[in-house]
Amino acid sequence: MRSNFWYVLLLMICLMTTACSSSEDETVVAPELHPEFTEAEMNEAYKLKADSKKEVERAGWPAVVYDEELTMVDFESRTDLTPPANAEEFFSMILGYGSDYEFRKSAASRDDWVIPFKTHGQRGRMEVYNPYYKGVHIAGSCTLWYDKSGKMLRMEGSYKPINNFNVTPALTPNEAKEKMAMYLGVGVNDLDPQVIDDCYITFFPKAGRWQPRLCYSGRSKKRDYVSFIVIDANTGRLINVVYYDDWCGTKSPL
Repeated sequence: MRSNFWYVLLLMICLMTTACSSSEDETVVAPELHPEFTEAEMNEAYKLKADSKKEVERAGWPAVVYDEELTMVDFESRTDLTPPANAEEFFSMILGYGSDYEFRKSAASRDDWVIPFKTHGQRGRMEVYNPYYKGVHIAGSCTLWYDKSGKMLRMEGSYKPINNFNVTPALTPNEAKEKMAMYLGVGVNDLDPQVIDDCYITFFPKAGRWQPRLCYSGRSKKRDYVSFIVIDANTGRLINVVYYDDWCGTKSPL
C-alpha cells in the first residue's frame, strides 16, 4: 500500500514538471526575441561608428564625417571662401551626388527659428531636406542654417553616399504588414497605419561598415508598451525591434 502511495506521488510530480516545462518553452520561442540585431549589438555598432569620426574638407570647407556619413559642414570658419547661396548650390557644390539623388524640402523648415549653435538666442532660417535615392526615401535629413541676412552658416544632418543599390522590394506593403504583425504577435489591424508606408533605405552594420538596407518599419501598441519594428523589405527577416514604455518615446530595455 505504501509503495503505491509513493508511486502515485512520483507520477504527479513528473506530470507537474512536464507541464511547467511546456509552458516555459512556449514563452521562450516568441519571434520578437530573435532579431538580427539586439539593442546591445546596435549600441556597440553606434559606438564604433562614433570612434570613426574624421575631420575633413568639402570644397575647402571644414566638415565632419562618420564612416563616410557627412554630418556637418561649417561655412563660418573661412572668410576667403563664399558659402553656397542656396540649397541647390549646396547640393551641387558640397555633396556632388548624381542624378539618382533628389532632395525634397520638408514641412519642418522654418523661416524664423533659434539657431542651436549660436548664443543669446540668435535666430535665423532653417531649411530641412529629406534625401531620396531613385525615388525611395533615405532615413535621415539635412538641415541648412542661415542667418537673418540669408547667409548660409552650417549644414547639419546625415548624408551617406549610395551607389548601384536595388530599390525594388520583394515584399509588398501588405506582405510586410503581415510579417510585422506575426513578429509582434498582434493582428494586422493593430499596427499603426501612420507609421507603415512604402519601403525606405536605412543603414545597418555589416562587416564593420554601415551598409544600406531596403526596409519596412512599423509600430504597434502591444500590452503595456509600444513596439517599433524594422524588417528587411526583400527577405522579411526581422532586423531590429525596440520597446517603448509609452507613445512619448520612453525606451524600455529589451
